[in-house]
Amino acid sequence: MFGGIPWQVYFQRVLSSDTAYHAKLLSFFAAAGCIIMSIPPIMIGAIARSTDWSETNFFETGKYNPEECGETDKILPIVLATLTPPVVSTIGLGAISAAVMSSADSSILSAASMFTHNIWSESISPGSSERAVMRVMRVSIVTVGAIATVLAIKGTSVYSLWYLSGDIVYVTLFPQLLLVVHFEDRINARGSQIGLLLGVIIRAIGGDTGLNIPALVEFPGYDCKTNTQYFPFRSLAMIVTLLGCLVGSAVFADPHPISEEEEDTPFYKKGKSPIISSPAGGETIDKLRLEDAVFEEDENAPRNAE
Repeated sequence: MFGGIPWQVYFQRVLSSDTAYHAKLLSFFAAAGCIIMSIPPIMIGAIARSTDWSETNFFETGKYNPEECGETDKILPIVLATLTPPVVSTIGLGAISAAVMSSADSSILSAASMFTHNIWSESISPGSSERAVMRVMRVSIVTVGAIATVLAIKGTSVYSLWYLSGDIVYVTLFPQLLLVVHFEDRINARGSQIGLLLGVIIRAIGGDTGLNIPALVEFPGYDCKTNTQYFPFRSLAMIVTLLGCLVGSAVFADPHPISEEEEDTPFYKKGKSPIISSPAGGETIDKLRLEDAVFEEDENAPRNAE
């Protein structure tokens, strides 16, 4: 459940709302829309379950039903191809293919954009030029596309991949969203990176049955016959990410942070360029506190509109 909160596609719509009321309204309508949109898949599955496949073209291929031949993950195209007229089948499969391609390229682009702007430009290389950022963006698109292709090949079903995406979001993004919203003054970029790294490591050593990745660590309650982890190691990884962010942020905290009163000074609001002069004469600017400096208005500095 918590893995379904910090989705990029959701917050992209929320942050684009003009008011907080509209963002809340959008969230409630989205929840109702998810419930409504879950009805067609349920109906398709019920129809496939109750169908006498011996009376369809699917039986002519030598297979009894999709469940016996292990093709339940393809039940949607099978139902459209065998239980609907050719015109409906062609239009339906074409619409599904177009929707899948649209979702795939938008997901790859959004993932590459988030890495480039939120991680590379903000933390790894803040002073990068626009050309360097574009190069990183292109490399990120290729990398994300390659990773997605490997996951699609190794995945046993679409549902397992969807579940894995929520799993990863729960472990890596939910703790950071929680801290940024409720404990903004206790979190920073270095702490977030440390927490993210620790959480990914804990999650990776637990393995994944959907991708046939063996577990490197057998947590308590591990079933050797089915290679299943019954211990809630995903929640453990989430807690490790949360604690790693807090501890890492405390270790790498700025010893002299700028207070809210200093940020609200007229020099930040009205476009005044602060010219710092040392009252002691011999101290460097790096050693001066903001309250000890003397600010003078620079007439050549650009001014923002009042």
